[in-house]
Amino acid sequence: MALIFCDSFDHYSTTELDEKWGFVSGTPTISSSAGRNGDGLLINSTEYVRKEFTPLTGAGTTWIFGFNFRIPTAASNTSFVRMCSVFDGTNRMFYMYA
Repeated sequence: MALIFCDSFDHYSTTELDEKWGFVSGTPTISSSAGRNGDGLLINSTEYVRKEFTPLTGAGTTWIFGFNFRIPTAASNTSFVRMCSVFDGTNRMFYMYA
């Protein structure tokens, strides 16, 4: 087992997002009020950050991933925001909306 990637968003500034994440769309902000106990990434519905990984090969290769997010106020509409997507090349294998 190996830890492939981890990010708490509390050890760098907004201008450094693209150094840790492969792609940044829009203007997400690292904010002291966005996390549960400190800094967190504040993203609106049109922004995102993306990280790509080189596939691990071998029979029985399993990826386990998790994350935490905080919605500070109740949504005023019924639209959903995609929180996570997993692709195998160009094929979407999984996605989650919140």
